[in-house]
Amino acid sequence: MFALTQYKGSLNAVNRTGGVVERWPYYVIKAKNWSTTQNEEETNMALAPAPWRLQDLTPEVIPAADGSIRTIAAQRDGSRPGGDSSGDSDPVGLIFSETFNSLPDITSADGMTDALTAAGWTTMRNGGAGGGPHYTPAEGFANGHYPYEIKGDDSEQIMEDGEKSLVCYRESYSLNDGSAGWNSDGILMKIFDEGKESVFVRFYIKFQPGWTEAGQTKIFRWLSLDEDGSPTSFFSDGDSAPIYLWDWATSSYGVRHFHSFRADPQGDNYFMTNPSPQGLPRSMSQGDLTANYDGNIRDLNGDGTEDNTITLIDQKTGETLTAGENFHDQIFGSAWHKVEIYLSMNSSPGAKDGEMKYWLDDQLCFFNEQMPWMGDDSPGGRLWNAVGIGGNDNFNTYPNSEAVQEWYAISKIEIFDTLPEGM
Repeated sequence: MFALTQYKGSLNAVNRTGGVVERWPYYVIKAKNWSTTQNEEETNMALAPAPWRLQDLTPEVIPAADGSIRTIAAQRDGSRPGGDSSGDSDPVGLIFSETFNSLPDITSADGMTDALTAAGWTTMRNGGAGGGPHYTPAEGFANGHYPYEIKGDDSEQIMEDGEKSLVCYRESYSLNDGSAGWNSDGILMKIFDEGKESVFVRFYIKFQPGWTEAGQTKIFRWLSLDEDGSPTSFFSDGDSAPIYLWDWATSSYGVRHFHSFRADPQGDNYFMTNPSPQGLPRSMSQGDLTANYDGNIRDLNGDGTEDNTITLIDQKTGETLTAGENFHDQIFGSAWHKVEIYLSMNSSPGAKDGEMKYWLDDQLCFFNEQMPWMGDDSPGGRLWNAVGIGGNDNFNTYPNSEAVQEWYAISKIEIFDTLPEGM
């Protein structure tokens, strides 16, 4: 027998006879090799798990534990990690995606354009209170760039399959006292109508060839935004908590994955101290954890015992990353890399059961299931409801007179409200 049902614009099916199915245009399915005399049979039978072979779509048998027909791309977002869902019409749990291909050329100086709104983005920022941008065309630098740009005219900033990217620029700039300050600060943001207890993001990132290994650059953030709050109002008197940020950073010991944890309520628990998370690979400082790609990804909970298999590839040698100090050209180089981040809110105020996980090119680099996103004094009920790409940077390696700008590109953004199976 054979059962069909319509669900979210695609067909789910369960085959109890081993027959072969194929997808027709407009999501009609024809079944072959029936055990009955009928050519086609439609019924409201309950679905049951079964293996499927999708004729003319893939030669592989795909386990459909939820009864759905899946392509290879969708399966990678399910029980087999490692891919992306490009080309699949409705990946399980997908709530937002962006390849930037449908957008015209845009810079942050253009503001919140109709095209960005139509693509599902909510707001943006072109520079912030920290200073800058300083080296843009508007400031008289004809060859300068705005904090972010969406353009398709530079092959270095386009993915191998032709996907455009959001290109963010940092600038080397010193204040009058010689310090770096926090500059640039272009952010593109999406605010969701409904918050989520759990969120998973996947995107691809590339740093420009010759990226200077110095400073700190904010790249990605998740927020629990207050109702009617400003999505760019941060700190203890701001309008968001909890907050999570993923930054690129470095030290004399090598490149870092820099995580910032901000808890609710922000007024007196901004740096996640009441209570603090447990089982971290190293200690936090004012809610920040600057982890290396050496011992901190081998010993994920900081108990002194290596508990993680290393598969990350050294970009210089082409071999699996070895123990020791690792620098930017080894971890990132100038290739495209896949970043995946998962957050789950803790179950109640003060409960140490929230989650945070980070993967780079399928390598688990951070794992913690004791995150108290909502602190002891939180009223509870917080949900993840806003995401931002870009941010400011702390970088002043070069004199202001050289007007140095450096870029990183982000493409193929996918956001889910669940952790894909198998990850």
